Amino acid sequence: MAKVDELMALCDRLEAQQQEREEQASKLARASLARFADAPSPANLPFLFHSSFSIHPSDLRKSILTLAVQGKLVPFDPDGAEQTVGDHIEFQNGYAFKSEWFKPSGIPLCRNANVSHGVLDWRDPVFVDDKVAKEFERFALSEGDIVLSLDRPLITTGLKVARVTKADLPCLLLQRVAKPVPKHDQLDLSYFLLWLNSSEFVDSIDPGRSNGVPHISTRQVQRLSFVLPPLAEQRRIVAKVEQLLPGLASIKRTEKSGSTLVAFEFEI
Repeated sequence: MAKVDELMALCDRLEAQQQEREEQASKLARASLARFADAPSPANLPFLFHSSFSIHPSDLRKSILTLAVQGKLVPFDPDGAEQTVGDHIEFQNGYAFKSEWFKPSGIPLCRNANVSHGVLDWRDPVFVDDKVAKEFERFALSEGDIVLSLDRPLITTGLKVARVTKADLPCLLLQRVAKPVPKHDQLDLSYFLLWLNSSEFVDSIDPGRSNGVPHISTRQVQRLSFVLPPLAEQRRIVAKVEQLLPGLASIKRTEKSGSTLVAFEFEI
């Protein structure tokens, strides 16, 4: 029994040391990511992470998007006027379709449960019939539309915002999901989607609770600060991000002192 107690105590110490190493690795990863994001010009800046699991790819992706909309990937010269999202975007909120209208088949409704990360998830669909769909066709979505979940907009895996594809159609917009609509032709929706996924948006919203559910409103979003580059720069930024994001799969691993150093290198 004394030997067993000794071995159990050793296991406890080893587990505590492992947890401490993982915490230190996470701190190093966050510090590296902050250094990357805060660099005046992060071109060709490599940053190292202790162990392959020390940082989630979604965090790195968000940092890249943040650099993009801050003008650190493709420099732009916005005008000096203070702007908000509402200066450039209005939102269409979904309709409160009655539950007694729901059918086992027909035209699907885009609910917050269907809004995933970048795509719509139809594993749990709700439908209305053609008659109801025709009556509320002003809530019909189109290919290329962006939909933002207003209920539980932030979950552990990221922001619930998606782009509607041809395969998602036809479908109608349900309440607590919003569609941003540009007020003019100088805003590229692809750029606005980058902004939504960046820290400029994600770190600025503070979902309160409506009926016990974390919730944001479109009015809150419209009041947020927003810098709009010229249209040509928006498109260059989108192209640069699309070029960079596949590079997340390019990882170098180097063994050092029994640990793994993971280096992400981006040619910006």
